[in-house]
Amino acid sequence: MSGLEHLSGAALRREQERTLAAPRMRDSLLARVLFRGMDLVYGRRRTLSKFKVLELIARVPYQAWDRRRTWR
Repeated sequence: MSGLEHLSGAALRREQERTLAAPRMRDSLLARVLFRGMDLVYGRRRTLSKFKVLELIARVPYQAWDRRRTWR
């Protein structure tokens, strides 16, 4: 069993509302550079090709960590 707490539907809804009411966090400088670069190359519209590239980029740190972990 995982150590996660199981919440009822009503409790989940309250947490969701609390999360949505919280002030948004600011993006880091690196994230803003990435997003602006993506907008310059792929345009501001949300497209499948733009999503695929962003997913590919987002996987890189995890895959690097995983490879490093398995080399030990």
